[in-house]
Amino acid sequence: MSVRDNLIRFLREPADFARGSTDPDIWLEALNAFAIPQLAAAKQYPLREAQIAAWNGLAETRAGLILGPPGTGKTHLLAWLIVGYIQARRARGESARVFVSAFTRNAIGHLLDSVGKLADRHAPGLFDVRYIGNAPPAGLGSTILHRSDLGDKGADAALADLQADAVVVGGSIWSLTKLTARRAAGGDGHTAELFDLVCIDEASQMVITHGLMAMAGLRVGGRVVVAGDDRQLPPIRASREITLGGRELGGSLYTFLSTAGVPEFALEETFRLNAPLSDFPRRTFYLDAYRSAEAVQDARLDLKPDWRDRLQAWEADLLDPEWPVAIVLHYGPPAATQNPFEADLAARLAGRLADRMPGVRTAAGLSSEFWKDSLAIVSPHRAQNAAIRTALPPDLLANAFVETVDRIQGKERDAVIMSYCVADAEFAVAEADFIFAPERLNVAITRARTKLIVLVSRRLLEAVPGDQEAMNKAERLR
Repeated sequence: MSVRDNLIRFLREPADFARGSTDPDIWLEALNAFAIPQLAAAKQYPLREAQIAAWNGLAETRAGLILGPPGTGKTHLLAWLIVGYIQARRARGESARVFVSAFTRNAIGHLLDSVGKLADRHAPGLFDVRYIGNAPPAGLGSTILHRSDLGDKGADAALADLQADAVVVGGSIWSLTKLTARRAAGGDGHTAELFDLVCIDEASQMVITHGLMAMAGLRVGGRVVVAGDDRQLPPIRASREITLGGRELGGSLYTFLSTAGVPEFALEETFRLNAPLSDFPRRTFYLDAYRSAEAVQDARLDLKPDWRDRLQAWEADLLDPEWPVAIVLHYGPPAATQNPFEADLAARLAGRLADRMPGVRTAAGLSSEFWKDSLAIVSPHRAQNAAIRTALPPDLLANAFVETVDRIQGKERDAVIMSYCVADAEFAVAEADFIFAPERLNVAITRARTKLIVLVSRRLLEAVPGDQEAMNKAERLR
């Protein structure tokens, strides 16, 4: 059987493809002989119960899904899966070559960085961590070797790197195609047996064809681990909905595999959201299988001792750390894609938070950590984000993180201000599938660690979509 045959089988019968891993004993050895003892020896936090259950569950399956809701340690688990698996295979004298890909280059770089740090500490010198192609916008960690040139000579050099007994290579699917196209890859010009394990992150945003491209270098008998969260935003370029034999073909790689019956293992404990913030997504999106870890469940927004000074009563109520979720339900003027009332309110609250968060305003000016880690402002519409930036005090403008919900997926902040913007029932009905999308709601409300402030118009909540599916989506927001 060739790699091409493998891919066809994967597409036609994903559940059948997933059955019958060739090395379940090595997979379990990676956990029990390497990951668990090394974490204990380093006195680091052990893997959580759901993470261990996922690792054990993947042993007997050649392809499997890891459902990673916000803040549940998906990247941490994937990094340990890779590092542990490499150590276990090398201990048996087997090759251990891993390819890491994702929807965004930043996600690839983030996972590689985690792998590199673990390798430096627990398996020094055993394998290199490499990145091929254009670097992620956020940059690469110091432990990662970067081969940016994938021209003829560069691609051949990257293939030579794969002659090592153990190596982790990360890159986009387009970078991988430049390797499989080379004669030195030993394939058919599109596929080649290069990797023992392929890890695909952000699969809920990746279309099926891109997932197949990521697997074009998987050796016959190799493993595939696909991670994501199909309760968050789907692919931007998703085609129309197509269901064949119960499998959804028009959406993401993750949804396709999930609906096809590929084994799925859910992570349940969030290390990001405190208990009040995790409650709504737990009840609404994750069927009670989502909770705050003990270490963060009582966390509250850190404000200066005198934070109430010079605040109006309503402002104090919104900023109060003891109320992690605060909603401004207003009857401001009608608005569509730009809402001056909410823009001014969001900018005002951002200024109040900047004045009251410790370490934000320094003698040198605004701390760079304010927009990088402390606060984000999100809205569904770009026009509203532009209005909010215009309304911000001048000293808050530099590097202001005021973005759409799509742009904040995968990120987190201490506090998030969410401006729903739309304040016109007729306009809301016209874009009901967008503005009421449950995945967009889920992403928006799960970015904050300790404080979420939602600005929403009664006019938006009064909208009555014309079909039942859209009505159900609107009801979730209400």
